[in-house]
Amino acid sequence: MARVLSGEHGLLCYFAEMKLDQLPLLALACAFLFSSASVGAEEVEYEIPVIDATETAKILDARGDLVKVRGVVIAASAIESGMNFLNFTTGRDSGFVAVVFPQDVAVWDGKLPSELYNGKLVEITGEIAIFKNNPQIVLRKPDQIEVLEDAPVSVDATAEAEAATTN
Repeated sequence: MARVLSGEHGLLCYFAEMKLDQLPLLALACAFLFSSASVGAEEVEYEIPVIDATETAKILDARGDLVKVRGVVIAASAIESGMNFLNFTTGRDSGFVAVVFPQDVAVWDGKLPSELYNGKLVEITGEIAIFKNNPQIVLRKPDQIEVLEDAPVSVDATAEAEAATTN
């Protein structure tokens, strides 16, 4: 049995329980369908939604979705294991965090992400994941984060956030 399915996202061919002598004919049919399907096809642009980093509930609702999270990095740290954290709210167990795993730090050309982005307004693109009930995006490469501008962060807010991440 062979089926050719057509849907809004294009065509899909799949094979199941086929006799070997039927494969070439079906493969040829699928190749024709795929090549003719692209004629007149329209490209659809998808705008990635932007969420403010302080809107934790909205970010939590976007779990599993590709989004941009925009906000000021008010505290950034690197721990002994090499993990880097970019915090956008005060308090260790609340709010959105961007995380860089030790194996991914090398792609930042020897500079620690925690040093590069502290105190800056940034936009982070990635899939929202949840860790210990907190939303996060794992940064695997520098092009996932864009510096929009340096943002002045009060000394008190930075000290409070650093204290929260070290406790």
